Amino acid sequence: MRIGDEIKEKGVFPVYGVVVQIDDTRQEVVLLCSSRGRLFRTVKPGDFVKTGLHLTVEELNKNRSEYSKKLYKEADELLNRYTAFNGNYNN
Repeated sequence: MRIGDEIKEKGVFPVYGVVVQIDDTRQEVVLLCSSRGRLFRTVKPGDFVKTGLHLTVEELNKNRSEYSKKLYKEADELLNRYTAFNGNYNN
C-alpha cells in the first residue's frame, strides 16, 4: 500500500478512500474518503483491500479547493453540535 492508492473496506457497506498519509508507527493510514461521512478517516489497513486505482500527487491536488470547502463545512457542522456554539447556552 502506498500514497495515492484507492482502497476499500472489506464488508457489506464498504468505505472507499485514497491513502494520503501512512503512519508506520501506529500502523494506520489516513484516507481521503470518497464514500460515507467524513472527508478524512484514520483506519487500520488490514481491514481494506486495494481497488487498483492510483492517483498521483497532481491528481490529488487538482481538487484541493473542493476538499478544503468540504472540510470547513464538516467543521462548522461539528461546532454547531456543541452547546457552547449553538446558542443554547446561557452563562
